[in-house]
Amino acid sequence: MNLSAGKNILLRAGYIVAMYTGLRAASNRVRSLFLPTPRAAILDGLEFSVDDLFQMRIRVHARSPPGSITANRCAGMLSIWLTSPGTIPPLYGLLRMTSHFGCGHIEIAFYEEHDTIIFYAIRNIVRSNAERIGCTYFFRNLNLRRNSDEIALLQKLSLTLNSLGLKTSFASPDDCVDFSVDNQLLRPEKRTRIRSTLRKKYVRIWNTLQLANK
Repeated sequence: MNLSAGKNILLRAGYIVAMYTGLRAASNRVRSLFLPTPRAAILDGLEFSVDDLFQMRIRVHARSPPGSITANRCAGMLSIWLTSPGTIPPLYGLLRMTSHFGCGHIEIAFYEEHDTIIFYAIRNIVRSNAERIGCTYFFRNLNLRRNSDEIALLQKLSLTLNSLGLKTSFASPDDCVDFSVDNQLLRPEKRTRIRSTLRKKYVRIWNTLQLANK
């Protein structure tokens, strides 16, 4: 094993530990305090629903711009969760703690360009980590578990932001993958497959949003 490979293994292990202990969330929250407040922060604290199905709440945190996006642009993450999850609250809270800022069920990353909010990543943290640790049984009745929920959320948030005078857009599938994936955190033998799977997801989202906007 060469030095670079060993370093990446330690980096991945440390990242997983930080994620499941909440250290990542705590660190990100502190860091966000020293970053410019994004215009999308107008949504912070909002309680809303999609098609009156279930109530959700949103928090907005600042974060560094992704990838090659210039450093002087604002960026952030929308953390969305159910106010009444319909499952064991402590377990739901623990899985939300594994999100980037410790409160998200679904997270949506974005950066801002003038008066436009550009989404580039969306992930169902609770579903993903429940599957990873094998406790999906406890979430069988949980809302916000379908792929279609992600698209419905993006559409709802876009409409809300538009009504507040902010334009919205979704990055190209290739940019979504490049901006949301850190190759150092992926095992080399799985890197190509994971990036390909993720690109297919964003192509599906991109195509659905484009059709909806016609």
